[in-house]
Amino acid sequence: SGNLDIATTSGTGIAITNNNGAVHFTGGQVTVNTGSGTGVNITGGTGATTFNLSGNDLDIVSTAGGTGFSAADAGTVTVLGDGNTIAATGGVGVSVVNSKMGAPGLKFASISSSNASSGIVLDTTGTQGGLTVTGTGAAGTGGTISGTTGSAAIVATNTQDLNLAWMKIQNSTGHGIDATNLRGSNALANSEISGFGMGVGNGEDGLRVVNTNTNMTGMTVTNTKFSNAGNANDGIFMEAQGTSNMALSVVNNTFTQFFGDAIQVNGITGSTGT
Repeated sequence: SGNLDIATTSGTGIAITNNNGAVHFTGGQVTVNTGSGTGVNITGGTGATTFNLSGNDLDIVSTAGGTGFSAADAGTVTVLGDGNTIAATGGVGVSVVNSKMGAPGLKFASISSSNASSGIVLDTTGTQGGLTVTGTGAAGTGGTISGTTGSAAIVATNTQDLNLAWMKIQNSTGHGIDATNLRGSNALANSEISGFGMGVGNGEDGLRVVNTNTNMTGMTVTNTKFSNAGNANDGIFMEAQGTSNMALSVVNNTFTQFFGDAIQVNGITGSTGT
């Protein structure tokens, strides 16, 4: 408990390895500044790591290619609070892989990333919680993810309850958001997705959700702008494969200049979901 300030050029800010118990950060402000090192790195073990700073914030800045917050093959991770922020230059903002997000999930006011493979990566994160980015009620305050070079600016695989607001996703080589087997209740609000599929053809989508034998309660998209220079595929693409039952709500959005459709929703031959 209490305030914690960490600064390192190449090392990891906070490293939690093979934890089989419980690690709690409570009370004060936690500020981590790194260069090429990871801000918070949680690896291995079955224990729980919780950031619950009681009105203070977890603020992570990586300036030279370091990942902001990473959990890999770990136990359960939880980040609570209204003002948590991540800014990663040249690195992934948040990566949670083969690690459970606790029931309250991970909550950030903003996540920014530039010129990395992806800005956010979620892969096999359990069935308790999801990632929430809230912003503060003004354009871009949820963070900017720009210039990513991988398959998508945001990759969400076998995860749930992805809720993003007031974000800007710009100039990704791949998709804007690529979700596979996304579960639960999800939302994209008051955001902008532009310039996706930069220079790689016309197969990339702004928001792509493809589920196989996996139900999704809903994806609600509101007050969001999808735009491109005419070389990308769809603004929103949703496909149900196998027995997947999925729901999509699109309200008060704008779509500008695509090779494909503004919105495409379909199944495939042999699928039985709705």
